Amino acid sequence: MKFLINSRLYILISLLASIQLAAARIPPAFRIPRLFTFSPSGRAGQVNNYIVDFDVWDANPAANTNTTCHVEWNIANATTGWMGKIPCKDPAFSFRLRDFTGVDDFGIVVKHEYERR
Repeated sequence: MKFLINSRLYILISLLASIQLAAARIPPAFRIPRLFTFSPSGRAGQVNNYIVDFDVWDANPAANTNTTCHVEWNIANATTGWMGKIPCKDPAFSFRLRDFTGVDDFGIVVKHEYERR
């Protein structure tokens, strides 16, 4: 019985080590530590712009940098989200909104172009 418990423990430790090794090969994803959205009321005299503003960090050790991204558009122009590529404050970053149904339901696709040294 003691051998069986040790075997299970060895298999568990081996499995965890394999998972950690596999995870080490996958580059870290982008992190978005701050996200601000605003949905206009549509009332006259009010600010009627949709706003999406966020900070993004590229955690990849080869890049390891961050920037702020922002887009704003008038409710009269579109209610389906800003379409197309949008540059961020650092022009090496860009983003686009995906599957936008409102400022509380959308995806963000971030791209960071840089050269490895």
